[in-house]
This record gives sequence, structure tokens and C-alpha cells, in this order.
Amino acid sequence: MKYLKALLLTAVLAVTALGLVATPAFAAPIINTTVDQSLGDCSVTCSLRDAVALSVSGDTIHIPAGTYVLTLGEIFFDKSLTIVGNGARSTVLDGNGTSRIFTYFNYDRSQAVELADLSLINGLATTIPVFDSLGGGALLGGGNLTLRRCRIAGNQAELGGGIFWFASGHTLTIDQSTIADNLATAQISGTAGGGIFAFGTYVKLTNSTLSGNTVSAGAGGGIGGADILVDLSNVTVTANQALSGGGLDLGFANWSIVNSIIAENSGGDCNTSSGGSSDHSLDSDNSCLLTGPGDLPGVAPLLGPLANNGGPTDTHALLAGSPALDAGGTCPATDQRGVTRPQGPACDIGAFEAIVALTPEDQIAALIAQINELVNGGTLAPNKANPLLTKLDQVLNQLDAEQTAAACGQLDAFINQINAYIGSGTLTAADGQALIDATNAILANLGC
Repeated sequence: MKYLKALLLTAVLAVTALGLVATPAFAAPIINTTVDQSLGDCSVTCSLRDAVALSVSGDTIHIPAGTYVLTLGEIFFDKSLTIVGNGARSTVLDGNGTSRIFTYFNYDRSQAVELADLSLINGLATTIPVFDSLGGGALLGGGNLTLRRCRIAGNQAELGGGIFWFASGHTLTIDQSTIADNLATAQISGTAGGGIFAFGTYVKLTNSTLSGNTVSAGAGGGIGGADILVDLSNVTVTANQALSGGGLDLGFANWSIVNSIIAENSGGDCNTSSGGSSDHSLDSDNSCLLTGPGDLPGVAPLLGPLANNGGPTDTHALLAGSPALDAGGTCPATDQRGVTRPQGPACDIGAFEAIVALTPEDQIAALIAQINELVNGGTLAPNKANPLLTKLDQVLNQLDAEQTAAACGQLDAFINQINAYIGSGTLTAADGQALIDATNAILANLGC
């Protein structure tokens, strides 16, 4: 087993009259070019590669929007860094089909790496630092790693087409991210991990999607590995493929699957025999041994294609009539897109929470609450609020009587009253416009 380390640790000390003391940390280098260069200097132009090399442990590196194509090979580091883009749809790190993107090793539990709001695409593993294998098309390493709102797509390696991660007692945390269309090419009968290959690691995914990842031979289209704990919460695993365990290869893992969809994966949704627990989850072929409360084994989820359904990363929408709608248990406060959960009486299963269309009555109730909030905050006098509330009460009565045209007219009168309040200074322009925007949404819902 071979381990690569990039030895780039820096200590900054200064001598004062009082002795040897640490100076305040310098700001992280500021990236101002998409060109891949290794100048060892950021005084004029600063590439992503140089920013990583010149940063110190604990820095946060901000990557502006743009496509950063690596032409000098993968970027190695072994220090704690937070690397943040401008959004996975606008900040793209491209391996150029010639190298993986990042390699990181640090087994010090106080060290950790976080990648956020980035896409890592077109990576290709071309070096063999561990297990005599070309592992990790986009990311290779060991230690603590967190991905937030990231897209790992179109990468290739022998093991771990997207990510190869290992290190006993460390954690790979993935949140609001999509791992899609990665390929593991190893010609083996064991596990290969098209999306993720993990060894000796706690793998925790929340509000994330594994889709379209492939293993050429062997198991684990979405996730594969050994000696791992896999913890899924509101995750969607679909359209992945392998000879077995097309979605998840859990044959050498302990696992917990909560509020998650593992469905319609070629080669079977799961390869597992024991060691797991489940709760309010769904699989399409009854291969994941789902026996927990609220589970739906052997049920088709009715999913849309992987698409931009809003939010930072692509998701599979739940189609009308999906059994996953309102079928979840306790869940995170938002879904992968940042949509508030639950939208209905209960959370939806999977990474996507279907937005429930509000009725005009719901919208009017919210508008009344806005007005009351202005009154309670001292922004709007009660005697000025009463005419507005009276108009909205009349709208509700007209809707009850199915007098839609009259309700529309009353809402127009409401907007006129708000404009008069703005003109007289009774309401600020900002507060008044917020009420007008909410009223226009009701008018649109009514088809006025």
C-alpha cells in the first residue's frame, strides 16, 4: 500500500521584544485566473493550484464562477482547507479527462477538508497512490471530508469512479449533493463503487442523489466498499448499474437507510445480507431487506429524470401519484434543493420534497399574517390595518360564494389601498411592496 502526501504545511512566527509569538493568520490567496498554472506566487495572478499550495491550514479559499480546466495534473494537499465556489452550476473544476482533481491525505482527526458549491467533472485517475489501484476519478484521499452542495459528475477510475475515500475512524459527509454518471472500470468480481468507493470509513449522505453511476464489472454502482458504515437520510439512489448491487453494495458494510429511495438500479437495488436498519424507505425490487417502520419494499417510486428542479444541484422529482409522497418519517428541515419540509402532512421519501400548491385561501391567510406582523411590530397602526383586513375578509366571503370576479376586484382595491398608504408614508415602500407582491400571487392563482 502506497500513500502520497503533499508536504505543504506552513508555520508563521514572528519575534517581538516579548519573545516568540504567532502572528495573525494571513488571508487566503485570492484566485483571479481560471488558467491552471504553478508559479508558486499569487502576487499578480493566482490560480486554483497556487492558492491551494500557498494557503495555510485553516484557510478558506473562494473560487469565483468559471470553468477551471486542469492541465498540470491533480492538485495534492494535506492541510485543513475549506474550498468554496460560487455554486455548483457556475464554478466548475474540470479534470480535462487527463487527471483526477484533488488528492488529500491527513489522518490527524483535528484536520478536515470541506468542499462546497462546486462541480468536479471529467476527472480521470492516472496515478496509483493506494491499494495499487487507479482510484477516485474526482477525489482520492483519507481523513475527514465534507461535501456540501457539490456535483461530482462524469469522472472515471478503476475503483471509485467519482470518489475513493478511506481512513479508519474518519468520516465522509455528503450533503445536498449529486453524484452522477461516474464510471468504475476495474475488471473484478468484487465491489468497485461507480459513484463512491469507501474503505474503513463512516459514509454519511443526507439530502443527496446518486444517479447514473456505473461499474463495468463487479458490484456497487452507486456505493461500494468494505468495512464501512453507510448512513443514508433522505437520499435518492436510482438509475445506477453494476453486475450486483447496482444501487448499493452493502455486503461488507453496516448500514442505516432512513427516508430514502433505492430504486430502479440495474443489477439490483442492493447487495446485502445483514447488519442494517431501515425506516420509512423504499426500494423497487425488495433487495434491500427493508423491514423497518413505514418501509415500502418492492414498490416503484415514480421518479422523473435527473434534472434541474431548482436548488444548487440536480434531483429526481417525485411524479404525481408517487408512493413516496407524504410517506416519510422524521426528516431534515429542507430537501436537497433547500425546499422546506414537510410540504404536506408528512415528509416525502428521498432527496426531493414535492411542493404543495397553495390554495388562494392559504395565500390570503399568509397575507393576513403579514399584516398582523406589521401591526405587532409597530410598523402599521391598528386603525390603518383594519380596512385592509376587512377587504381580505370580503375576498374570502366572495370565494366561498364562488364569486371569483368579485374577489379579484376586491384584491385590486386592496392593492390600491396599499399604494395610497405608501404615498402617504403610512407604509414604507419595502413593506408595502411585499404586501403587493403577495396579493399579485393570489391574483395569479385565481386567474384574474
